[in-house]
Amino acid sequence: MTDKTNKIAKRRGARGSVRTSEIRYRRLFEAAQDGILILDASTRKITDSNPFMTELLGYTHAELVGKELWEIGLLTDMTASRRAFRELKEKGYIRYEDLPLQSKEGKHREVEFISNVYPEDGHHVVQCNIRDITARKRAEAAARETSDQLKVLVAESQRRDSEMQLLNRMHDLIHTCTTQEEAYKVVALMAGELFSGQAGCLAVLHAWDQYLETVAQWGDVAPVEPVFSLEDCWALRRGQLHQVTDPRAGLRPSTADRFLVRAFDDARRNAGGVVYHWCRLFER
Repeated sequence: MTDKTNKIAKRRGARGSVRTSEIRYRRLFEAAQDGILILDASTRKITDSNPFMTELLGYTHAELVGKELWEIGLLTDMTASRRAFRELKEKGYIRYEDLPLQSKEGKHREVEFISNVYPEDGHHVVQCNIRDITARKRAEAAARETSDQLKVLVAESQRRDSEMQLLNRMHDLIHTCTTQEEAYKVVALMAGELFSGQAGCLAVLHAWDQYLETVAQWGDVAPVEPVFSLEDCWALRRGQLHQVTDPRAGLRPSTADRFLVRAFDDARRNAGGVVYHWCRLFER
């Protein structure tokens, strides 16, 4: 009698423990801040969902039950759903990151999807945990954008710093020159570094006769003739960038989109009244 009483007490204790575990699980299930779906592994249909799933998708519990994942926007279509369940059956676990999700109201979210399969009362069930990572993804995108902007600013700052160093170096070298010819050679050398990958020239304006003479040039293409008149330079005539097809053909207006010419005068004149005219030619 004592043994029988002990067995009954143990069974009651076991049932009580199971009931307690079920209550605890249900509380966790209901209070979870991740979406949870329970599916029948054989039919792939939802049998239960927690309240957060309704908050995430906008579907009521009744609307979710009986549907497959692809029908509520978690997987793209029935084929994708079957493929995912095959993988789940083989591995017992699947995980998708950055899964796009659209709610009932059409709102787009990014979610992390984790699914496990386990036995329950003689058959297999699938538990899907869906975590909303939209805010995290937006923060990451904003951080990347800020980082990219900083990189651009740093690169621009470095470029300008490099240009200033080259200009200062050219300034020092020119002031060391004893003849104009030496100064022109310095300009040709330093401008090749300053305008890397571009062609250009320095021309001297002979104001009395209204013509320009090329005294220094850089790059692989000769931008202008050795001597040319003011009227030959469309950039000077227009006072702005001028687009040309080919520098060898003259600075005629063109709709081609290959070369641009920038021309400007140095405001400083030497004792002989010479004005320096810069002409930069570069491919777009």
